[in-house]
Amino acid sequence: MTLAKNYYKNGDYENALKWAKNANLQNKNKPESWIIVAKSLYKLNQKQKAIKILKIYYDYTKNKDILNIIERMKNGETF
Repeated sequence: MTLAKNYYKNGDYENALKWAKNANLQNKNKPESWIIVAKSLYKLNQKQKAIKILKIYYDYTKNKDILNIIERMKNGETF
């Protein structure tokens, strides 16, 4: 996740996505990797895909923070 966060912070969303997906494969229960995947997709103009991924994760966990991010994405907020 450290690599994913650093790439995201530096605006390299392709690599952030790659490393967040890798972290997701190692531990699917951590919301952090799902959030970086979705935010990276969002920044890469794949907003619907980002929202869809977070909805899947929300349906599984009912994590209120995820629901908040989904709503922010729907409203077109910047991350």
